[in-house]
Amino acid sequence: MTKSNILTNLRNIALSLLLAISLPGLFQQAASAKSKLLNSEKVQINADSKTVFEAIRTSRNSETLHRKCLSTTANSALVEENLLDVPVLGNVHCLWSEKEVSPERIDYELTQSDKFIAGCGSYIISPSSKNSMTTLELQSHIDSGLRIPFAHEICTAAAHHDMKTRLHLLKQIAERNQHKKIASAN
Repeated sequence: MTKSNILTNLRNIALSLLLAISLPGLFQQAASAKSKLLNSEKVQINADSKTVFEAIRTSRNSETLHRKCLSTTANSALVEENLLDVPVLGNVHCLWSEKEVSPERIDYELTQSDKFIAGCGSYIISPSSKNSMTTLELQSHIDSGLRIPFAHEICTAAAHHDMKTRLHLLKQIAERNQHKKIASAN
């Protein structure tokens, strides 16, 4: 073997080692960037925006959603939630900090969980030009901590299912309360 071949082989070995060390980090960065994407769902509600805002507040204490409000201040709340049968993880206990940014927005952030790494999102309330119609959008990001094949896809599907369930319940609460308002005004 010539000196040139030895140097070429050493260079190839060094490049292979460098790639072996770098690739897992690159894959982790790509997965991390992908996991920061927000999931989003919307629903049209036959109620004014103030009633929708109050429905979100009401849902802080919901047996259906396994939520309990632990404390409140003028524009924030600490909410305990037990998510049942989360794919792969099972039951997950969470504490959420909710902040009422305006009458059209409530932001939330995960403060503690026994399984999730991070989570945040927003309820965005948009009154429509039609009287008593409101669009409620729920945006959410959850980092489940899962590092398995298709973890992002599994979590995204579960998040969309949970978001649709949550929005459906909020729609029911808001529309029921809107009907009560109208009935009591007559």
